[in-house]
Amino acid sequence: MRKPGFFLLLLFILTNASAQKATDYRKQQNYKEWVHIAPKFDDDFFKTEEAQRIGDNVLLYQQITGGWPKNIYMPAELTEQEYKAALKAKEDINQSTIDNNATTTEIEYLARLYLATQKEKYKEGVLNGIQYLLKSQYENGGWPQFYPRPKGYYVQITYNDNAMVRVMNQLRSIYEKKAPYTFLPDNICEQARNAFNKGIECILKTQVCQNGELTVWCAQHDRVTLEPCKARAYELPSLSGQESDNIVLLLMSLPNPSTDIVKSIEGAIKWFQKSKIKGIQKEYFTNGEGKKDYRMVPCEDCPTLWARFYELETNRPFFCDRDGIKKYDISEIGHERRNGYSWYNKDGSKVLKRYEKWKKEQKSWFLKYFQNELFVACSYAPCSANSLRNIPEGSYSEMFRKVSEGLSAEKMHRYDADEIIWLNNQKADDYTRECKVCKHIGKVDENGLCSLCNKIQKLSNDVLY
Repeated sequence: MRKPGFFLLLLFILTNASAQKATDYRKQQNYKEWVHIAPKFDDDFFKTEEAQRIGDNVLLYQQITGGWPKNIYMPAELTEQEYKAALKAKEDINQSTIDNNATTTEIEYLARLYLATQKEKYKEGVLNGIQYLLKSQYENGGWPQFYPRPKGYYVQITYNDNAMVRVMNQLRSIYEKKAPYTFLPDNICEQARNAFNKGIECILKTQVCQNGELTVWCAQHDRVTLEPCKARAYELPSLSGQESDNIVLLLMSLPNPSTDIVKSIEGAIKWFQKSKIKGIQKEYFTNGEGKKDYRMVPCEDCPTLWARFYELETNRPFFCDRDGIKKYDISEIGHERRNGYSWYNKDGSKVLKRYEKWKKEQKSWFLKYFQNELFVACSYAPCSANSLRNIPEGSYSEMFRKVSEGLSAEKMHRYDADEIIWLNNQKADDYTRECKVCKHIGKVDENGLCSLCNKIQKLSNDVLY
């Protein structure tokens, strides 16, 4: 019989992990509670019998695909009927998904539980979960929302609600052997690395180009054409001011980014900067039916916003109800969709703040080794076919003049004050360039000679004199 003191200790642990009130956490709760509390359990919790009870639930709900269905509250104590239903659902393979934090949350929980208990059944659950992620990836590098579900918007490449980026972040932790994935064999880590790299390639290939410039991403892209595509009735093809946030943050976290990645980041940042919505904020009120509602009202010194959706052609923010008809004012859609979906967000500010740090990191590396920075400037000028043919006279040169002005404007603030001071204090007594005698590229001395030519000169002097 379990001791009351031990039981109270477990309840205390769960309460500290922000689970539920100690008196009811074992009862069925909103599924969102599971994905919120699972990452917050501390390491000591995984040494308890209660952690294993929950872990056994996690294994019960794992489907034969290796993945998990979404919207399951794993800590609940199951009735016999619920247990049988979960057992039967293991073969309902069309429910396996990465949506709503499903599968990635369960893999992490079981990995932590295996580290604490060393029980093979939990390790096997982790390995099967990882194999599900690897199998569900398309050859082009994208992940669908559900796999192996054969049809519907679920099969498209899904950035919506951070689904694909969350999978990629987990695979990255796996191949870098970060806790709790330290026990995984090298071949699994290598597979995870390859899948992650393919995911990056997919991100670069799906970035939307608008009027000749790279912008951001749609919430979902066609699995074949890679073009932006529709999901639910109110989720039309668009540029996403929400889902693109974490994509850019992921790209900026990559060490030694390639030229294509740098171009992708710069294009996305430029879009975030030009797509800011300023001077409005939410104002909540109770409508005539007694329901909580909100409207957008003018404001001063309020946080910058971004819309969830922007038109692909015009970059104009829009909203949509379940009828699939675009509206350009949030007040024009019904109460249910207006309040049941996130139409505005502030996360773009987080992206721009991280960009400033990322930019300094890139510049610091180039300044340290080359006394120069990698600089990417973008500019364009509207033109027509006649402009390219110089009709009327001078229109061709005018087009290039405008482009040049745009580039010059971006280059005006290439270095900040600290960087200029650092550059001015450098002593270029050990640098890399062409030897003036043998033309070899390498380190040369103050006379412009490489080490070999310097030695030959000294030897010659010794022989002659």
